[in-house]
Amino acid sequence: MGKKKAEKTMSSVINTRDFFLTCMGFIYLFAFTSLYHQLPGLIGDNGILPVHSFAQLNKRGLSVLDEVINSKPSLVWFAPKLGLSFDYMMDLIALTGILISSLVIISKKAANPILFGALYILYFSLYQVGQEFLWFQWDILLLEAGFLCIIIAPFSNYFNHSLSRDPIALWLVKWLLFRLMFSSGLVKLTSKCPTWWGLTALNHHFESQCLPTPLAWYAHQLPGWFLKLGVVGTYLVEIAMPFLFFGPSMMRRISFWSQILFQFFIILTGNYNFFNLLTIVLCLPLLQDSDFPKFMRRSWRVRPAKRSSTDLMVLSSSLCFLFFWTVKLFNLKIENSSWISSKVNFNESEFKLFITKSVHASITVGLFSLGFVIIRSIYRAIQKGSLFTQFCRILNVIFYGLIAFSIFTISLIPFAGQLDKNIYKNISPIAHEWHQKSNPLIITNSYGLFRQMTGVDGRPELIIEGSNNLETGWKEYHFLYKPGKLNEAPKFLIPHQPRLDWQMWFASLSEYENNPWLLSFIYRLITNEKSVINLIDSKQLPYPSGVKHVRVKKYLYHYTNSTEKSITGTWWKREFNKMYLPPVDKETISKYLEGSGIHLKQRNPLKLTESNYSWLLPLIRQLVNQVSPNVFIYTFAACLLSIKLIN
Repeated sequence: MGKKKAEKTMSSVINTRDFFLTCMGFIYLFAFTSLYHQLPGLIGDNGILPVHSFAQLNKRGLSVLDEVINSKPSLVWFAPKLGLSFDYMMDLIALTGILISSLVIISKKAANPILFGALYILYFSLYQVGQEFLWFQWDILLLEAGFLCIIIAPFSNYFNHSLSRDPIALWLVKWLLFRLMFSSGLVKLTSKCPTWWGLTALNHHFESQCLPTPLAWYAHQLPGWFLKLGVVGTYLVEIAMPFLFFGPSMMRRISFWSQILFQFFIILTGNYNFFNLLTIVLCLPLLQDSDFPKFMRRSWRVRPAKRSSTDLMVLSSSLCFLFFWTVKLFNLKIENSSWISSKVNFNESEFKLFITKSVHASITVGLFSLGFVIIRSIYRAIQKGSLFTQFCRILNVIFYGLIAFSIFTISLIPFAGQLDKNIYKNISPIAHEWHQKSNPLIITNSYGLFRQMTGVDGRPELIIEGSNNLETGWKEYHFLYKPGKLNEAPKFLIPHQPRLDWQMWFASLSEYENNPWLLSFIYRLITNEKSVINLIDSKQLPYPSGVKHVRVKKYLYHYTNSTEKSITGTWWKREFNKMYLPPVDKETISKYLEGSGIHLKQRNPLKLTESNYSWLLPLIRQLVNQVSPNVFIYTFAACLLSIKLIN
């Protein structure tokens, strides 16, 4: 019986691990494919923020590359070694990432540490040179999760002794998911944002988020009391439920489905590229093989999980505990038998005390949970096999246990540093030193989503206009995805991320002086640079041959209500806020950009030489550009999924 139980457990872990790695292959595929379409216009030689300008090659030539490699390590800087321009080198990196992620998806043998290490290095290389266009939390989350894949992926089941080491490796994913969700919940209140404290954040969120979906308009029309309950539910899912990640199997299943539903609702109402999909993938280690549908299990011998009376009692007690404190902390009351009232029933000092205790508790729970996983892995390692096999397994557990403990310790620095400064200062200096040395690799990070709710008085939106005459003829530039036209419905974009549209949203939250890239973008509009024009709606350019003057107006957008929409057919209404950027011409912007260190007039000194790639890379780019990023991603992913299912 002991051997059969061990075999079931081993099958369970292997299946969860393999499914997790396959899904991570899809996430990498989405990230590389989406970015590949945008590289020339964003950071290419004629893009908004050229890599050669970022490296300051215009000032000191190619001799500066050695210095840049040390400060910003990236494969991009090895372009001269291959006789490539930076444009082609970045294309080669992205295409290699697409190829390797495809192999990881369709072949189990390809899901090994070497190829996952290559994926991490490739994405890290693009992240290093992406500047503002890759400074998003999901980019660093992908790098951190990608690094864990190197640890999780096996060279072979025999040498890695999956029965022993996989639970430890997958535990690191649960700890990453915990830090992501728990921190995201707490920072909403530590920011002292009145909408989060007043439970009115969702009254503004669906309208003010960067790229809403069509369903966001309908969510915005929901009654206020229901939206306030949605904020309460957000706190419950992000702050309380993550502690169940480390509980018994039934608790983990409940926490898994709570996170999945939460991410699903976000996907329905907001376009957050691969971020929500990646978060769902990070939830997979909460499950065992017996939790999957029968057709997905590795072996028919793995039976569905049994629910004992003890498990049900523990689960019921936990849910009752959460329900009681949710009602108490948010003063939930049924009013008039038709709606539920809610309000925050604690003050700032009480919340600060809760942060200290909860951060202490999370670190303690994490440490004991990791210790339990290691001890259980040692016990499993000696269950069967020869003495030599058992000895190798124990060494394997010790090795991966040390890795897990090291990463756990390093992660405490950004985790506690964001939430509680006293705990942060009391962490061992050795942990601070380890984190400082590993920080350039982006393997442990701090997270905190929607810290402040924007657009309380209306959604700020920048509208760019061009003309050949300062007095008349001003016409709008239209984007492919962000709100602009009042009668145009929002789109579903997942998993594609139009990074220029995202940056336009961030730029609207501050002044143009804080966004030199925006002036660089306007310069490319004036010069009618094709690679940049392709990032916007090139079919509806105000002046297809280019313009002499450009200005930027700031509007406040609001959703129309049901009556207004039925009468006018418009999704949005807007009011003029201010002139964000007065009319500028090519020379004016050039002087400003030169002062900001962005050299757009000067050409990249790195030239393409004759090589095997001089004809192939442009051909691939030409073929891929024939279809939109969404169509390409969906079609390519569907083909790989079909191959996977056939195999």
